Amino acid sequence: MYALIAKLKKPRVARRILFAAEILVFLAVCLTILAVLKLHPIPLTLFLIIAQPFFIIGIVLYIIVVVVGFLSHHGTSQVDFAPGEVIFKKGDKGEFIYTIIRGNVEIIEETPEEGEKVIAVLGQGDYFGEMALISDSPRSAMARAVNSVEAMTISRDDFKNLHTYLPALKENIDKVMQTRMSGLKTKDT
Repeated sequence: MYALIAKLKKPRVARRILFAAEILVFLAVCLTILAVLKLHPIPLTLFLIIAQPFFIIGIVLYIIVVVVGFLSHHGTSQVDFAPGEVIFKKGDKGEFIYTIIRGNVEIIEETPEEGEKVIAVLGQGDYFGEMALISDSPRSAMARAVNSVEAMTISRDDFKNLHTYLPALKENIDKVMQTRMSGLKTKDT
């Protein structure tokens, strides 16, 4: 069950499921219209045998994707990434902060001249993605899983509340951000 929920959290999988749900509902609507316009046993039978289950399945798929999406954007949740999987790209909107439970993540700076340049490799207990959340700016680098990664996420709103109301956490994160920002600036020059 956990593996299914983890897959549903991925935007591409969720979009595919929503597309399938839309197709099922569209076909159900077409069969319903046909049954109403042609009050004949065959269209009515198709409505009862095919259209009604398509409606139900389409709606259930939609509800599952919406509920999983809602829950994954509130509070904390666990996510898994395959080796080489991009967690976020430079320029993406920051939605989460990630804390690594298991595995390694490389932070990559992309430049037209040099291409990809690894600026940090993070491991168990490290966190990343906080800069975009605090500064309300796009991601400044790409994050990619080196090997199988298991991480916990905290949503933007929940993280901002913690950052605002827990002075020790705020101080720690601000220090880490300063170090990371100065590292980016010295590598650019």
